[in-house]
Amino acid sequence: MTRSSAEADRADAPAPAERLSGRLLALARAASRLAERDGDAPMLDAEPVGPHEPVREQLRAATVAAEAAALSAEASASDLEPLRRAFLAGHLRAVAAVASALAGAETPAERVVADLTGLPAARCEGATLVARDAALADALPGRGDVVERAEAWRRAARLPVGRPALWNELVLVTLAELRRRAAATVELPPPDVVEVALVRGPRPLARTRRLGDGRARLEVGIEAPATVVDLVRELARETWPGRATARWAVDRRLRVEAGWPEAGVLFSASPLAALVEGAASLALDAVMPPAEAARFAGAEVAARAGIGTGGADLEAMFRAASLVDALDARGDCATTLLEGSSEPTAGLRLASVACTAPSDAAAVVLSMRPVAQRLAACAAAAGRAALAPLVRRDGAAALAALLRVGLEPSAVATLCAASERSPRATVPRGSGGAASRAR
Repeated sequence: MTRSSAEADRADAPAPAERLSGRLLALARAASRLAERDGDAPMLDAEPVGPHEPVREQLRAATVAAEAAALSAEASASDLEPLRRAFLAGHLRAVAAVASALAGAETPAERVVADLTGLPAARCEGATLVARDAALADALPGRGDVVERAEAWRRAARLPVGRPALWNELVLVTLAELRRRAAATVELPPPDVVEVALVRGPRPLARTRRLGDGRARLEVGIEAPATVVDLVRELARETWPGRATARWAVDRRLRVEAGWPEAGVLFSASPLAALVEGAASLALDAVMPPAEAARFAGAEVAARAGIGTGGADLEAMFRAASLVDALDARGDCATTLLEGSSEPTAGLRLASVACTAPSDAAAVVLSMRPVAQRLAACAAAAGRAALAPLVRRDGAAALAALLRVGLEPSAVATLCAASERSPRATVPRGSGGAASRAR
């Protein structure tokens, strides 16, 4: 008995999850190329590996948006395993939101943030922002305008530029201490997963590039106008327990162990990006509170660099740096990113002159970068806002728990909601609830 042509077609057709995964990767690549065409940065941190559908270069943004939205609805209504269904639907929805923005669609800011991340965009009243600006002014050393005070301190605490031997020593000492502290709570990749390269020229202080097969290169700009505070915070953000740690955990658990090829590529405005970038932004505070960071930076970084920063001022600047991130995360940053701000708050102004290395969100608001970059910053800001209550309370334990169970797009929101309802409750570690099923 021979099969009919229809039966043969059905037998040869890819499984629903495989088909949706392939289209997600193809549409994410198409959206990234459309963004680059408009002068934006790439939106993927790696090219997809394995079989996937080719990108049709002629796709228009509106076409990408329509297909991604339709596939998101299809994934949501499918009978796939719940976590895979949520992951595919959420990331297809994010691609649709980015492509719609590239096509010029006007969508309320709160809806855009929800579509990108699955997290709410909470607005902040003006009086609250004023109060937070006052708290920031109190945290900084000296008197007068916050930006002028920060700039004066930065001039006194700036690292010498262009000295490879010194920078190599400072980077290795800092990475060793960050890894020692993070390893006490967070599961870390092998140290050789991240290679370090010192680079010259007008580059960011620290940037991680994925090399494939779970490996990454940390590029440290030795001519960047950085302070001892910047160096410690940015290395934590990029490595232990920050971006490299989070990406390794997600890649291993979802792409390798669960067999989800779409998890091997980070789309920079998505639920996964909210988790990874949020964790990276809060990494230092999780393993080294300001007082401890100041002691380490004074004894091991400033002293080696020959910088005579006072311990009290160092601690004040680490506290101010943490407060800038908190202002950025807890205010209406995500909606401000989309709607613009004619009068940035002190926290945003301070970040813009790099009291700490500028937060993505603040830099984007003030520099008016292209659409996709603003949306990527929205995802990072939403992730910080969701993770901040957990990290403030439980530190590295919160990040460790999130890296174990935070694989479902809604897990961050679930854990954050539980944190706000029960301030003294411990972070879930894998028993019960939607988050634990993501293990």
